[in-house]
Amino acid sequence: MYYLSLGTPVSTPTLPQTSTPLSVIICAHNEAHQLEKYLPLVLKQNHPAFEVIVVNDRSTDNTAAILRSLQQQFKQLKTIAVTANEKKLAGKKELLAKALHTAINETIVVTDADCFPATHNWLSTLSQHVSIEKKIVLGYSPFTTESTNSLLNKLIRFEATQTAWQYFAKAVKGKAYMGVGRNMLFLKHDYLHWLKNAEHKTAGGDDDLFVNAFGNKKNIAVCLHQDSFVYTKPKNTYLSWLQQKTRHTQASYHYLLNDKLILFGFALAQFGLYAASALLTIFNPHLWMIAIGIVAIFSLIQMMISRNIYNTLRQQDIVLWIPLLQPLYVFSISLIFLLSLIKRSDTWN
Repeated sequence: MYYLSLGTPVSTPTLPQTSTPLSVIICAHNEAHQLEKYLPLVLKQNHPAFEVIVVNDRSTDNTAAILRSLQQQFKQLKTIAVTANEKKLAGKKELLAKALHTAINETIVVTDADCFPATHNWLSTLSQHVSIEKKIVLGYSPFTTESTNSLLNKLIRFEATQTAWQYFAKAVKGKAYMGVGRNMLFLKHDYLHWLKNAEHKTAGGDDDLFVNAFGNKKNIAVCLHQDSFVYTKPKNTYLSWLQQKTRHTQASYHYLLNDKLILFGFALAQFGLYAASALLTIFNPHLWMIAIGIVAIFSLIQMMISRNIYNTLRQQDIVLWIPLLQPLYVFSISLIFLLSLIKRSDTWN
């Protein structure tokens, strides 16, 4: 038994194999190298009935040739080519709609071209959580540990783990507010209904806004079995990561009001702790030990309550780094928030 938050148990039971037919959808824009490297791992899944649909979005690299070559090896691979003249909307939503109309199965799994499943049992493990009550399954998509295991790599993985911890915990309690399109399962009918009826005010949000607006949040399951993980490489510069996170953050402005207030309040509380400690030191230098003590106690508490979930999410190597990563994280999310207000993005890749 693992814990996402105090009093919120999440188990990872061994369930019987399922034969639910699946359609896996990947949208790709100039991702030839990633598709050549990672798509075979998706196509070699140990699942009895699945197809893979790759939407080639206006690619100018070798994507089309790579896909043709892979189609000769894997009969379950389908492709859809979208030209610049055909695409009317920014982002992935229009691409997903095209793929969904092509998909032969009702149960859909989405991932990205630069992602790879941890095992050949990814699809089977994820689909085990589908039931009459559970219409969406949120999977976990961690970032890889690079060979250098730099401070930036640790920071990116820390931020991703904190974010996952928050939205998984809320989902388990029947209050899901987001999911990540690198590893998510849903029903075609539900997604097409949302696409048709939602106001699409941002290029992104094809994953989290769908979950946020789904209505009955208790029909959402969480899958944290390690066989269901889907990995992706993190950005290799701080600036590129900030740009990526800024783009993702803009979708959160369209969450339900209650979800926005909770997330903003959580971030504000963390910022306030460090800001108050800094101001205490500046205006009364004699109290610097108290300020440091407050931060140290906060870090120690976070390390203690984080251990189980970090073990579950296979990020236990960064627990001891929390005293350093936490203030960097708070600074970064504050900067990302400001950037998201200043610069709007209409791209998804």
